[in-house]
Amino acid sequence: WGPLAFVLGAAELATSVPEYETVLQYRTEAGGQEQTWRGRTVNVICANGRTIGGGRAVAPNAKLSDGRMELVVLRAGSLPELAGAGTRLMAGAWDDHDLVDTHSVVSARIRSAPGLKFNVDGDLWTEGPVRIEVVEEALRIVPGSDAPAI
Repeated sequence: WGPLAFVLGAAELATSVPEYETVLQYRTEAGGQEQTWRGRTVNVICANGRTIGGGRAVAPNAKLSDGRMELVVLRAGSLPELAGAGTRLMAGAWDDHDLVDTHSVVSARIRSAPGLKFNVDGDLWTEGPVRIEVVEEALRIVPGSDAPAI
């Protein structure tokens, strides 16, 4: 369904958007002080590249080669506010929306109640707490010069 899948998914959730009491614990530098973010969320994305889901730009500041990842947090809000965030996502510029927080990190632990459904490349991974860490230069890639994730 490509980009239409996002619109169909949003329409399906329009009557009630699930919210999660979420705790993010993250480090912005290896060995650095752990920081904590708490709040009600709709979604949390961990991105080491700028795009997900067939090229949708969700983390415009992310770079595959910098040893970091972007935590993109969509906080809970009213349906009109969430629709505005969705519109900004479709335009590729949602990182400056009022409900979106971003954190550039090297590691993160994420837990929520109820459990967020985490997926990796479209496959359900877990609903439990997760720990994610960047492992620099663990995978060699040869991107094209116009690769959108770079």
